[in-house]
Amino acid sequence: MADQTIDVLVIGAGQSGLAVGYYLRRAGLTFVLLDDQAAPGGAWLQSWDSLQLFSPATASSLPGWLMPPPEEDGFPTRDTVITYLTQYEQRYALPVQRPVRILHVRRASAGFVVLTDQGTWQARAVVCATGSWRNPYLPDYPGRATFKGVQLHSAYYRNALPFAGKRVLVVGAATLGRKCWRKSRGWPIRFGLQKKNLGSCPMTWTVEFCSSKPPSATMPKVAQCQLRRQP
Repeated sequence: MADQTIDVLVIGAGQSGLAVGYYLRRAGLTFVLLDDQAAPGGAWLQSWDSLQLFSPATASSLPGWLMPPPEEDGFPTRDTVITYLTQYEQRYALPVQRPVRILHVRRASAGFVVLTDQGTWQARAVVCATGSWRNPYLPDYPGRATFKGVQLHSAYYRNALPFAGKRVLVVGAATLGRKCWRKSRGWPIRFGLQKKNLGSCPMTWTVEFCSSKPPSATMPKVAQCQLRRQP
């Protein structure tokens, strides 16, 4: 690809990138969206199989076109979101090029020069809409280096199958942690959820359960305690 000059270059064509592209088109600017994925869908392509949005379709739409409601009751699923993002890209004929990997961005007299593995672009402005799933935060904690079991960030979780018959501690009981637990009900897995306390106590509670009840029904009965290794 020969050098090309445009008004705006958008890095990433997930939800944020597509929304930016919508408004750039309305403004009549020349632009391109460079995405390193092989297909539309953004970070949703990397998410676990049963992931759902945490809000209804009407509250999760991109500008210009409401996300169609799911066929079944509940929040949109991973596949529903990927389909919506794919159709949104097509609906507005957004100029997405993929897969393209950004190698370097540097300032120039007229804006920026963006070097990619498919050529070089010049743009008056660059928008970074890449997200953070490629760099998940895994905090350091005592025993991490010596623990011989599996330590997995939710960014790499796909389903509960590899954990059947094992004891699992989910660190973090916000939306993602609870969904991991809920989607694993029915599996022979012994789970614990740990919520970190930012005060003097290292954690507010730790609970292991096999019950089919949701965490909210179990946690109030658990006294404050310290995390300990079980035999």
